[in-house]
Amino acid sequence: MSNSHMLAEMALMKRGASHAPLHANTPSEKFSDLFIDALKNTNAIQSQASDLTRRFVSGESGISAADVMRMNHKSEISMEATKQVRNKLLEQYKEILNTQL
Repeated sequence: MSNSHMLAEMALMKRGASHAPLHANTPSEKFSDLFIDALKNTNAIQSQASDLTRRFVSGESGISAADVMRMNHKSEISMEATKQVRNKLLEQYKEILNTQL
């Protein structure tokens, strides 16, 4: 994955964020749908990293160690972000369960 590809992804994410709803009371998508999409994206990134690593180790030409390291780092970041969201969800769920009515 080249730097230009990563910059293009970041630009795409920026454009998507600029179209986010301005009011918190008018969500355009359900949180569960967004979370499922994020999980699928994390899984896809991990699969890509694993595949790229396997291809590099088998000696396929055109794949550099830097590409493998970059993709594995992206995979680690994606997984860590997913874990953090999960942890916050569990915290909030526990707080709701402990709420006295």
